[in-house]
Order: sequence, then structure tokens, then C-alpha cells
Amino acid sequence: MKTFHLSLFLSVILVFAGTAGFAQELRKGNQNPDPLEAVKNAAVEILIDGRLNGSGWIATKKGSVITAAHVVWSPHQKIEVMNPTIGRLPASIVATDPGHDLARLQIQIKGKSPSEFPIIKIADRAPNEGENVFLYGSALFRHWITIKGSMARSEPSYEYISTLNMYCRFSIIAAPSPKGTSGGCWVDSKGQVIGNQSGFINDNAKNPSGLAIVSPIDAVRAILKKSGDGKIGTIGCGLEEIFSQSSGFLKRLPEGAMGLFTVPIRKGSTASEAGLTKETLITHINGSPVTYRRDFMSIFRKVTPGGEVVLRVLTPENHTPRDLVVPTRIISRPAEN
Repeated sequence: MKTFHLSLFLSVILVFAGTAGFAQELRKGNQNPDPLEAVKNAAVEILIDGRLNGSGWIATKKGSVITAAHVVWSPHQKIEVMNPTIGRLPASIVATDPGHDLARLQIQIKGKSPSEFPIIKIADRAPNEGENVFLYGSALFRHWITIKGSMARSEPSYEYISTLNMYCRFSIIAAPSPKGTSGGCWVDSKGQVIGNQSGFINDNAKNPSGLAIVSPIDAVRAILKKSGDGKIGTIGCGLEEIFSQSSGFLKRLPEGAMGLFTVPIRKGSTASEAGLTKETLITHINGSPVTYRRDFMSIFRKVTPGGEVVLRVLTPENHTPRDLVVPTRIISRPAEN
């Protein structure tokens, strides 16, 4: 079974693209003499109760900061942002979008002119698959690291984030993404933001795959217009595609069966209360067939959080499909201390 974790790559042997090479590529064809300077000036570190917990970047001259929701999700007393340009300043949470693992902070400082905050611009479009992109942030308590990658998949992919207890919608970038880079900006060759770092995909042995999961550009734009905590529903289980199961297990199912297995199931979840087990195969949601996780999630996300979904299911012991009505529960951000 595949598991998806936050950026917890603990190896000290990391493959980073050199900052000089990054700067050279950024400068190609740009009127701005040094796009990297804008990235450096506006990238920040996120401190939670004094501890470096992730990365972020300043998106507006008034001091709006974008980071990953999981970086600021746990209960805390104080948030600060820091870099050599602005120093160390207090910040507060203005908005969260847990469905994309995004948070917007506001720098809190009296008497500071909004024009004094440097920013990183958001690109007009997402990069094409295969285009080079660059992650800038702090990794493993090493400050201001540049990592080169390439867009591997621009279509939505839904990956599980354990801190948030939910599936989030991401793009995928081929690159290492070690601990501490969560919340950092991915930029294109013009030095403009094309996504926000969340985590990476592990294989079954919990080895990093070299695939970073990244909040897409449309979600980054959207959170700049939101306030408050986003509401997301869950039924409290994982979703594994039938193709990932062993051939021996698949022989126990009807020939040609398609769908998703509910693995794992959290104790006390609505999935558990509805009688779903690790051998339950979901073939339809709200009347629509599902083959891939994205099929399920694209429909599930349209359901009002707290509402119900109708799941058509079967098991190895009972091949006759049956419909189950399963309520969703709203996931809320823990209260701050």
C-alpha cells in the first residue's frame, strides 16, 4: 500500500541544483536583470513558537504570505515569518484551503508601509509538462536552498496529507523536496510562482520517489481572495486503485471489476460506521463509475461538506453490488492555544 507523507526526507545527501545555474536560467530572455533577487527577497521562513517549521513567500505588498496549510495546522501560540530583507516579524492566519494544503498569513507590524514588502509575482499560466521549474526555500535547517525540477503532471492528482487527514488536489513535479521546503514557492524561468510546495510521494517502503506534490497555480490565486478556514468533508478512509492490489486478491473479485478500495479506514469514521472494510470495493459514487482516485475525488469535492454520498460497493465475499449512503464530516483546523 502506498503512503503519502509530508516533506520528511531525512537524508543528508541531497541533490540540489546550484543557485548560480538557477540564476542563469532565470535570466534567459528576461528584461528583469535578476529575477532571482525578487525570489530571494520575498521568500520567507515560517517559525511556529520559535521553531523553523517550513517555508513561504510574500505575495502582496501589504504583506500577505503564502505557505502550506500543514505548516501552520497544529495548535500553536505564535507564528513568525523571517528573511534577511524584512527581518523577523509576527504573522497571523487569514485563510486556509485544506483541500489544496494552502494557508495565507498576514504580516503584523505597526507603521510599516505596504510598499515596503517585496513580493514574488504569480505566473500567468501553469508550465507545460517537461518544463523546468525551481523550488526556493529552507531544507533540513539549511537556509535558502534552490532545487531544480520539471513539471511531471499538470492534471490534478489527489494525494493524502496525514497532518490534515484528507486528500488534497495537487500537480506533480519531478524533483526532491526535503523537510523544511513545505510551503515554499515553485517558480518558472521568469521567477514567477507556478505552484506551492506541499510534500512528496513515498513508495511502499517509505522511500522518497523523487516526485513532489505541489498546490496548483489556480488554487494559489484563489486563496489570495479568501478569508477564514475552508470547509472540506471526509468519510475517513484512504482510497487505493484496484490496480495496486495483489493478483491473488484480485482473483477473489468479479472478473473485470473496477474501482477503489477503502484502505485504511480510521476508527470512528463515517466509512467505518457504514460498514466499509479494507476489502470493500467502491465501483460508483453518486451513480458515476470510478476507475481512478481522481474520478472519485472530483465528484466527492462537489458534495457539500457535511452532506452525504451514495457509494455502490461489493466485496470478495459478496459480488452483488449494493448502495450505501455515507455521511461526510467536516474537517476543521485545531483551535490555537
